[in-house]
Amino acid sequence: MKTFLISFLLSITILTFLTAPVSARLDNLEPEIVYPQSSNVCAEFPIEVKTSSENPLGANPAPPGGSSTSKDPASGDLTLDKDKFPDFEQMKKDMEKAVRWLTPKELLDIYSVSGPSLETKAKHFVMGKDDNGLLIAPEKEKIPETKITQPDWFTGLLGSTRWVCGIFGTCPAAKSPVIKIQQANVEISDGAYNNLCLLETPKIPEQEAGEEALQTQFTVLSLWDKFVETFERIIDFIISIFVRETKETQLMVRTQSDLAGGANFAAYSDFQRASIPQSFMEEFEIKTGSLATKENDYTIIVQSQTGNYQKPINYSDKVKEQFKRCISLCSIYPAEFDISSIDPICPSCDPKDYDLEYIPVDKTNCHPQPGGGCDYKNDAASPSCEGDPICESGKCYPNMYRMINDYTSQGCTPPYPGGGCTVPELCKSMNFKKNPAGGFGPCQYLNQNVCVRADWIQGGIGRCDYLCNWACCAYQK
Repeated sequence: MKTFLISFLLSITILTFLTAPVSARLDNLEPEIVYPQSSNVCAEFPIEVKTSSENPLGANPAPPGGSSTSKDPASGDLTLDKDKFPDFEQMKKDMEKAVRWLTPKELLDIYSVSGPSLETKAKHFVMGKDDNGLLIAPEKEKIPETKITQPDWFTGLLGSTRWVCGIFGTCPAAKSPVIKIQQANVEISDGAYNNLCLLETPKIPEQEAGEEALQTQFTVLSLWDKFVETFERIIDFIISIFVRETKETQLMVRTQSDLAGGANFAAYSDFQRASIPQSFMEEFEIKTGSLATKENDYTIIVQSQTGNYQKPINYSDKVKEQFKRCISLCSIYPAEFDISSIDPICPSCDPKDYDLEYIPVDKTNCHPQPGGGCDYKNDAASPSCEGDPICESGKCYPNMYRMINDYTSQGCTPPYPGGGCTVPELCKSMNFKKNPAGGFGPCQYLNQNVCVRADWIQGGIGRCDYLCNWACCAYQK
């Protein structure tokens, strides 16, 4: 049955391809181009800063002793010296075996995956606190930034899963067995410090990525606690009075980055769901969880004091890829088998060992409708290339992806790369249960079946207004 199913799924592609002469096939081969779509990566941790200075009192009167507060700048340098990456390399090796097993020889002979090691960026927002304990936004001109080069095997994993998902029909079939991965174009917004980060405990094997500091300096205002005291010191048999001033503050460091190709990986690996019991996948789409790596090294210099920190970095929503990989792998081994001996990224075959939680949602732009559902339009918006280019029927949805011609017809550049939104790494159809409070799903959508952006989960939060025009899902082949 499995052989028959695979043959059926491949039949149209193979027939079209193999009816042409070999030379014509090779000369006219149109490669399958993969445009990396990103998913969120983040870290968050506080650092304590303490400075102390001593100066002779001299002729000036002694300052009042005791404690006080003042809002003063804190400046320094931050570098990410070591960045760790979730180790899915064994999956890449297994997917290459699957390609060889599932692909007819005529196609396998010309199958190839090419592309660079994907590059991404990380911005490190160092923030102080004001009188009310609220974070103070960093200066845009001085935000430390790191260029990160992901392991080259991840490029190969994207290519092999792209081919295999087409075979199983969970994504559009590739145009040809020649798959080319484009370089990512990642820019982190200066406002990304507002993004939330879903923090997890590191539990997975990891590999090192490449790092290059692009900018290290930062300056930020923060509320300092001051402690002033006078004391005596004998110097050359003479008693002198000194003033000691101690200052303390707490700064918050937030790293915001992208996993280049993270959304592609999530979409292409969905073929594994076919071998997972349906009961394990209950409401899978509205659950999330991060995979955290542990040995990420920061060097932070504040007010000439150096601190070394080893902090987790969280790969948002990627526990789902661990879950699909491992639980599908468990289906081909006997019960009680140590699945970690096959792939170290797999803790066990027990679904409870995977930190999946229901997604809290951000319902910004919810306009309540009769029956309790939400319409996620923005009444303050107007047609714009930076948002909704057409505002169909007078309703604007600035965070919605539309069909590519909706942008180009208005002279706008689409907000996504490639040839359109009709690919699962950009838009996906989701089916929600009835919400007792009205509408469907936690966002209380008006319809049960909704086309959402693949990146709708940001930092562990579901952005309800991250939608796609229904055509983006309907025209996926």
